[in-house]
Amino acid sequence: MKKLFNPIAHFDERKLLAVGLASVVLNLGLSYFFGFKMISILKFAPSASGSGVLAFYILRAYAVAIAALYLYGLLINRKTRFLDIVNTVLIAIIPAILVNPIQKIPVFAKILERMLKAPLEVLPADLTMMLLLALVMLPFIVYKIVLLLNGFKTATHLKGWYHVVLFFVILLAIASFTPYIFKL
Repeated sequence: MKKLFNPIAHFDERKLLAVGLASVVLNLGLSYFFGFKMISILKFAPSASGSGVLAFYILRAYAVAIAALYLYGLLINRKTRFLDIVNTVLIAIIPAILVNPIQKIPVFAKILERMLKAPLEVLPADLTMMLLLALVMLPFIVYKIVLLLNGFKTATHLKGWYHVVLFFVILLAIASFTPYIFKL
């Protein structure tokens, strides 16, 4: 169970990097196929962009997260390794990559489109279906955040509660400001 919630501490860094890089390629492929763009490590948005623009968004989201977490890691512990932060970010995004295509199931896509067109005329059945979608996606989102936190803790030997609070503040800042960096 420990391996499931903190792979950074239990697997070889080269294997993690290989899996992480494969997940970047998978992210690009699924984003292109299903019409998503990763605008930050915590957020995906609909997109009709070509693969070059999608690659820019994906690489920007990864780069900003890696840079911010690495700099914060260095503040906590000077011996923080860049590779551990890279692996943490790459591996933590996998649950979101795998669950995003669920939103494109025709039933959910039609309901979402109806809800966006006429938000005051939402049917109870539509709300129930969207709640079901949220309940399916929520564990994946929580798992992604757990992977980020546990990997970061391992990489930096994080101990204090205040460091964890600052980690979440930085994570929210990354999610909020990444879409505005090098905006296309």
